[in-house]
Amino acid sequence: MSGFGSVQFALSFIDLFLPFIAFGYGGFGSIAIGRPESSPIPINKVAPAIAVLKLAQSIVALSIAALFLLLPRYVEYRTLVCALSFLFISSALDTDYVHSGTQTLTVRNLFSMLSKGICLVGVILLVKHPEDSLRYGVLTALPNALVVFMSLFYTVRRLPWQKPSIADLKIVLMQATPFGITTILCLLVERFDVFFVEAIGGSTAVGLYAGPLRVVQSIATAATMVSAIYFSELVRIHEPRSFSRHVEFSILTAALVLAPVAIGAWFVGDDLLATVFAATYSGRGPIPGYVLGILSCGVVATVGINAFGLQVLWLKNNLMPLNWIYLIGLLVGCSLAISLGWKFGVIGVAAAVLIAKLGIAIGCYLVAKRFLPGFSWAFALRIGVACIAMGGVLAAIGPNYSVWARIAAGAITYGVATGLLFRHEWPRVIKSLR
Repeated sequence: MSGFGSVQFALSFIDLFLPFIAFGYGGFGSIAIGRPESSPIPINKVAPAIAVLKLAQSIVALSIAALFLLLPRYVEYRTLVCALSFLFISSALDTDYVHSGTQTLTVRNLFSMLSKGICLVGVILLVKHPEDSLRYGVLTALPNALVVFMSLFYTVRRLPWQKPSIADLKIVLMQATPFGITTILCLLVERFDVFFVEAIGGSTAVGLYAGPLRVVQSIATAATMVSAIYFSELVRIHEPRSFSRHVEFSILTAALVLAPVAIGAWFVGDDLLATVFAATYSGRGPIPGYVLGILSCGVVATVGINAFGLQVLWLKNNLMPLNWIYLIGLLVGCSLAISLGWKFGVIGVAAAVLIAKLGIAIGCYLVAKRFLPGFSWAFALRIGVACIAMGGVLAAIGPNYSVWARIAAGAITYGVATGLLFRHEWPRVIKSLR
C-alpha cells in the first residue's frame, strides 16, 4: 500500500503543475477552431502558437517542480517524479482542443483506448511485486503521452501549421488567460484531497485513500467524455433554446451513467474493493467503501460543474463569475479538509471534496440558468426513481451473495427502470452516443 500511495502522490504532485502548462489553451483553442470566423488569428496559426507557449510554460513548471523536490519533505518521491517528468512535455504538445473544435473526438477516443489497452497489458505483465512501483507509475502515466503524440501526428496532417508571429503569441496568451485561471482552479479542486490525506497519514494513508479514488477517477472518465462531446457541438449552436436543450441532454446522458454508480457504491463499495484489491482492502472494514460512496457522489456533482461551468459559462464568456465560484469552492474544500480530516480521517477529507464540488455545481447553475431558457430538471426525477428501485433491490438482496451477483442485479434493475422511464428518449441518446 505504501508503494501504491507513493505513486499516487507523485502523480498528484505533477498534476499540480500541469494546469500551468495546459493553462486555458484548450478552451480558447476549441472555440477558435470551432468558430473560425471569431478567431483572433488565422486558424492554421492557432495550434502552433499554443504549442510554443505551452512548451515555454512547461520549462518554467519543470524548473519550479525541481526546486520543490530539493525540500527534504519530498525526498522519497524524487525518483518517481523524475521518472514521470515526461508528462510535462506531453502536456505541452497536447492537441485535444483540435479534436474538440473539428468534432473528431471519435479518433481521439480510439487513440485513448489503444494506448490504455497497451499499458494495461504492460501493468499485468510487468508489475508483480512492491518494488515494481516505478514501473507501475510509468505505465500508469504513459497512456496520456501516447495519446498526445498520436493526436499530434493526426492534427498536424488535418490542420497544417503556419509559423506564428510574436504578435500572434501575445494575442493567444491574452485570450487564453481567463480560461487558464479556470483550468488551474479546476485541477486544484480535483487534487487538493490527496495532499491533506498525505499530511494526515503519509504515503500509506494515500494508498488506502487512492484505491477508491482511482476507481472513481476511472468512472469519471464517462463524465469527461460526455462533456467533451457536447462541448464540441455547443461551440456551433447559437439559438438559445437549442443551446439550452443540448445542455439538458448533456447532463441527462452523463447522469444516466453516473447516478447509479453513486448509489450502488454505498451498497457494494466495501465488498467490491475487498474483492478487486484483496490483499490491500481485505479486513479494512467499511471505511474504504464509505470513501468510494462519497467520492462517487462527487462525480455526479462534477456533471453539473462540467455542463453549467465548463460548457455554458465558458461559451457565454462568463469566466470571471466561474473563477470566483471555483476559488470559493476550493477555499471551502481546503478548510473542511483540515477540520473534518483531522477529526474523521480519510472519510472527512472525502466529505470535504463532495461538499466543495456540490457548492461549485450549484453556484455554476445559478449563474448559468439565465442562458438556458428551455432547461428542465424533469429528467432528474425519473433517474431518481430508477436509482431508488435499484437501491431497493440491493438492500433486499443484502450481503449474502457475491459482489458481482449484486452488481448484476442492481444493473439489470436500473436498466429495466430507465428503459421504461426514458423509452421516448432512447433513440436520441443512442444517436448522441454514436
